Amino acid sequence: MTELDETPSLEELSKAIDRQGTGLDGIPPEIVKCAKGPALGHLHKLLVHCWKEGEVPQDMRDSNIVTLYKNKGDRSDCNNYRGISLLSIVGKLFARVVRNRLLKLANRVYPESQCGFRSERSTIDMIFSLRQLQEKCREQRQPLYIAFIDLTNAFDPVSRDGLFKVLERIGCPHRLLSMIQSFHTDTKGVMQFDGSSSAPFEVKSGVKQGYMLAPALFGIYFAVMLKHAFRTSTDGIYLHIRSDGKLFSLLCLKAKTKFGRPSSETCYLQTTLP
Repeated sequence: MTELDETPSLEELSKAIDRQGTGLDGIPPEIVKCAKGPALGHLHKLLVHCWKEGEVPQDMRDSNIVTLYKNKGDRSDCNNYRGISLLSIVGKLFARVVRNRLLKLANRVYPESQCGFRSERSTIDMIFSLRQLQEKCREQRQPLYIAFIDLTNAFDPVSRDGLFKVLERIGCPHRLLSMIQSFHTDTKGVMQFDGSSSAPFEVKSGVKQGYMLAPALFGIYFAVMLKHAFRTSTDGIYLHIRSDGKLFSLLCLKAKTKFGRPSSETCYLQTTLP
């Protein structure tokens, strides 16, 4: 993974600009995209300097925090709001470059069963997997136990020191790790609500909600925690499988979820299976 430590290219920064949204400085993404030609070289020089120094300016670390209603529950209950961190638009550009590299490392850490925080995967994949487990365990008359866990405010209590140790443990290259640490060191936040702003305060824990690095960082952190927690556990479910599709006869199964009409395959199964 040494290529993740190489100096970011102009192409990486250009792709990050194309997908940029508005930052806390209020600069619309369209302005940045239109100015990409003349500004790209200057932004790239700044990015390369930050990359080599392993540190970003203070205004790229600080954030304005606004609240977003979750569209459920009592509006007077603070727990029904989500805090969103708004960062400078240049800081978001650099963070996107870092995130794109971090995802290559994350895919080596995530278990195959993880669909959260991964591209081209969704809860639909997990619903399908769960349904398959239910059907197969019913067919093979095996017990199945399912636990649903709702992680409340999952991003906020993450230990930053613990996160950095996890990244180092999984082989995160030095320069990439330094950039991630810089984005999360000596950070300050300002709460904004109804036109008013609070005094700046230090933010010493957690990954920033609404920040593009946050899902990948939390995903890696949580995946490593689960591996450590279940390192002495045995595999959960054993299912008998055959690749030729002739393990079960649909006509012999009593599962109410199975529907089918007699076909050449089911007729063959009736004559070959006891």
